[in-house]
Amino acid sequence: PETDGWLVDLLGVVDRPLVVDADGLSAFARRQREPRFAHPEVVLTPHAGELARLAAIESSQLREDRLRIVPELAQRWKVVLVAKGSPTLIAAPDGALVINPTGDDALAHGGTGDVLTGLIGGLLAQGASAFEAALLGCWLHGRAGELATGRIGSRRVVLAREIADNLGEAFAELEVFA
Repeated sequence: PETDGWLVDLLGVVDRPLVVDADGLSAFARRQREPRFAHPEVVLTPHAGELARLAAIESSQLREDRLRIVPELAQRWKVVLVAKGSPTLIAAPDGALVINPTGDDALAHGGTGDVLTGLIGGLLAQGASAFEAALLGCWLHGRAGELATGRIGSRRVVLAREIADNLGEAFAELEVFA
């Protein structure tokens, strides 16, 4: 689409911390351009299909070698890369890789990624670095999903709003360790 070029160009010059998900990632893939950003504090949050398209690799290749590919892409693109999945991987621009310990299948439903993106964006807006925002956001999002699953009793019926509703308790659990 016509707006893809405009969006890719805009994201390349915005000198602010950013979190880019869904259509923002797809715009790069459709334009066959690697992500490039003006600001060093950028988080990309693709699911496996988005990441494969963005990196121009086969989904099967990504599935087989996520632990190598994800940090390599973060380094190449100079971003924090949150590769959503089971488990979610968080890679820093220097190649550091963290496997998020929280979360379950409840997070694989429509809208839950929007909760994660909003959470990371909120943390960036409060001054967290991109890597800190991604680590904290993923942990909180995953824990809120676990709490929602526990309350409902099934991973299959957890809605995005129920994950959002459990963020307060996830924050409270985290504060115990602060």
